[in-house]
Amino acid sequence: MKRFALLLFSLYLALHAFGADKNSPLPRDFIPLKVLAEKGDAEAQARLANYYSWGKGVKVDRIEAFKWASRSAKQANLIAKYHVASAHLDGVGIPQDTVKAEVLYKQAAPGLLALAKQGNAHAQYCLGQMYLDGRGLNRNEKEAFQWTIKAAEQGLPEAQGAIGFMYGVKKDEKESLMWLRKAEKQNLSDVKGAIGMLHIEGKLGVKKNAAKGLQLLKESVEQGSPIGMLLLGTAYISEEASLTFGVEMDAEKGVELIRNSAKQGESTARFLLGTLLVSGQAEVQKDVKNGLKLLHTAAAQNNPQAKWVLANFYLSGRFELGKDVAKGMKLFHESAEQGHPQAQHSLANIYFAGQPGVEKDLLKSYAWADIAASNDHERAKHAKKSIARRLTPEQIAKAEAMAKEMIKNNPRLLK
Repeated sequence: MKRFALLLFSLYLALHAFGADKNSPLPRDFIPLKVLAEKGDAEAQARLANYYSWGKGVKVDRIEAFKWASRSAKQANLIAKYHVASAHLDGVGIPQDTVKAEVLYKQAAPGLLALAKQGNAHAQYCLGQMYLDGRGLNRNEKEAFQWTIKAAEQGLPEAQGAIGFMYGVKKDEKESLMWLRKAEKQNLSDVKGAIGMLHIEGKLGVKKNAAKGLQLLKESVEQGSPIGMLLLGTAYISEEASLTFGVEMDAEKGVELIRNSAKQGESTARFLLGTLLVSGQAEVQKDVKNGLKLLHTAAAQNNPQAKWVLANFYLSGRFELGKDVAKGMKLFHESAEQGHPQAQHSLANIYFAGQPGVEKDLLKSYAWADIAASNDHERAKHAKKSIARRLTPEQIAKAEAMAKEMIKNNPRLLK
């Protein structure tokens, strides 16, 4: 759950001021808004995109959201431009193009900054996400938090959900739950799924209640939540998860939910579906070509799990990818630097033994094992002891200092 800070709160637009009627199947202004949007009103197009993006009174449909956001962006709507960039990054409604996405983010950044300084909550949220992910701006967690909380304090539900996840990463359970509850009250579908998981697992001070959690998850799926579909889909294909969730295993149903989540741009769903296709597990017909395509798409979205899997493939030369040590090591490092313990442990092993193209380095090996062990990776804890037996006390001290410096420069190394 910790990485819900990396939830795809993409294609966000104005939500909180639209006066939705909770007793109506559609937001009160949906139909007049659509009429205006079809007549070419840029603001109406942007707001309509938001409804489809977040499932506010309508089922989540990010392809439809992109259609309206792109029309609005052509009329210079800055918030819409941000979401068009996100659509290019995620490959939803348009082929994935990370280079174009970065260009669009950079073009939108100055205008969004100006709007954010004027107090525009939508711009503040977008700016916060750009700082968080390093899109169009240099990554800066402090700036990301400051802009996001400004938007959250103005009542923007997307920002409330995002800041809740940020507090979760900071291990501040009270603040995390408070903000997630605020977003849940505004019917944010992805957050509803996350709250459902908290009930199922009994975390963040939420009383464990699997039945209530499952109901919330199912409600989020009915709203079209990509996160809800991913979580429930995983429960249907995993024996352990099915017991935790209290559902019977159903591979066909589970894979279909994961496919639908992937279609909406959820990177973890793409990673999971890609691995299933490559391996042929969960009664999925093996399809290595499309599996690898999904893994690369997820990796381009910055998914650390997909990067780790692909890194292993490139280093071993599996499938039609061919052996590419440089590409494999690049992916290992990117994944490890995002705090992925398995990638950190993999680097410890690689530097411990060395191989053609990678020089043996016991100090680096120990440093990565130390970091992975700090992330509770059990095998890394054993590896750290094994590596230590081959080092002098002075070398161990040097390697530990190296690890501390790495963490200081990149706090994301630790979960």
